[in-house]
Amino acid sequence: MDAQQFKSRFMVFIICWIILGIVGSAFFYGSKNTALKQKVWPLWILFIGVLFVFFASYTQGHFSYFAVIPILLISYLNIKNQKFCPVCGKSQYNRNLFQKQKFCSNCGTPLP
Repeated sequence: MDAQQFKSRFMVFIICWIILGIVGSAFFYGSKNTALKQKVWPLWILFIGVLFVFFASYTQGHFSYFAVIPILLISYLNIKNQKFCPVCGKSQYNRNLFQKQKFCSNCGTPLP
């Protein structure tokens, strides 16, 4: 693959990633529907992970095996540690891997 082809493929990757970032942010930070966000979150994370592996492979011109295990681990941690407050609808990401987050950092409501 020549440099021009790599550059054009990388631009497609960047443009798609910016669009997905805007769409995801608008939905997950803008919506107050906690039940819908909890249903969509795992699907969104898995979709983003698969898309990232696809784009890594597409940009390089061959399947990128090295990216699969880290993307699976990151996706699992994002699904496991992300909660949504049932009262205010805010995203709550627990950065402590060993202790469950019990309360919303925004309004103090107990988290499920």
